[in-house]
Amino acid sequence: MYKLTKRKKVMRGHPKVIREINRKNIIEALRQSAPLSRTELAKKVHLSLPSVSRIINALLEEGVLLEVGKGDSRGGRKPTLLEFNPHHRFVFGVDVSREITVVLCDLQGTIVERRKIPVSPSFGPQNVVETVLREIESIKQYTEIPENRVVGLGVSTPGFLFKATRMVESSPFAGWESADVETLFVSRSPYPVTIDNVARASAMAEILYGWGSAFHSFFYFYLDWGTGGGVVYRGKIVRGLSGSCGEVGHSTIDPEGVLCYCGNRGCLEQYTSTAALLRNLKREMGEEMDFAEMISRYREGDPVVVNVLRRAGYFLGKGIANIINILNPQAVVLGGELGRLFPLYVEEAIASARENIFSLSAQETPIVVSRVGKEEVVLAVAQMVLARYLEEIG
Repeated sequence: MYKLTKRKKVMRGHPKVIREINRKNIIEALRQSAPLSRTELAKKVHLSLPSVSRIINALLEEGVLLEVGKGDSRGGRKPTLLEFNPHHRFVFGVDVSREITVVLCDLQGTIVERRKIPVSPSFGPQNVVETVLREIESIKQYTEIPENRVVGLGVSTPGFLFKATRMVESSPFAGWESADVETLFVSRSPYPVTIDNVARASAMAEILYGWGSAFHSFFYFYLDWGTGGGVVYRGKIVRGLSGSCGEVGHSTIDPEGVLCYCGNRGCLEQYTSTAALLRNLKREMGEEMDFAEMISRYREGDPVVVNVLRRAGYFLGKGIANIINILNPQAVVLGGELGRLFPLYVEEAIASARENIFSLSAQETPIVVSRVGKEEVVLAVAQMVLARYLEEIG
């Protein structure tokens, strides 16, 4: 055991730092367990009653806390009860995918207002940004929330500033490859902006609302119009040196395969994404098919759709096996609309993966379907903003 000696100096915390920590602890205690009296709060955060009262008085004056009536008396005056004020400030969350979802949340993460706009990423980043900001202004006017009570905007996008060649016109994300979407939002938004790609935002949603309660480390496959991923380690997103960790969609599974908009051949995305499925269905059937029709025909048992999904699942399994062989994660989570809507695709992927996992012990790695949907994703990006703000006021 480590012991202090005369040669060791006892390091004491700076009073300002200690006050900030105490504020954070009091705010968090009331967010989790309100209502509480000052005495109950002092016991919970292990501080003296005078110290707690000084901090509470300041937080009441700032509007962060509220007095909400009297508690039961154990002899003497009834204690005044306190709770965190979730309407002290608000945050916006935005998810850009097959449609745009915009939510306004209070500081407890409760949705106050929700809007869905049928505009896909193919609309282009400039138009998407303008549409989002118009909708935010509309929500703000509808809810009559002053601008100074909105503390930030969290955005989940298809990704941006990624490698693309002249084939980019065949990409479902045309325009996003060269657009600095973060700068577009930051330059036009009246609020601080936090932005991430949809795969990592979805992985964050899984941590907060899904399999994160069962697994602390996992790989998340985002299977939608594109194929992406997120690495989760000990409950945190791993971003890598330049923030691009998890780009499994552009791992090569066939060097002589389909040419990808990134310039490489045989990228996993070109075999497993919605765009790939619809392209393959067009080739097989000789006609265009949209996503809604693909869902309908799958449910009817259309043999061509079934075979195309089986083939895509086979290739996805190769990608899953590669991830398990390289990372040996606690679990693999399959999310996005393809993971949620097509059980056959998932079943084929799991079977294919099991055939290609190298280690016998890794054969038992759980491969599960995501527990979250689009609403949890947009809440997750709002939570990123919320967490930052709570850190600032603590």
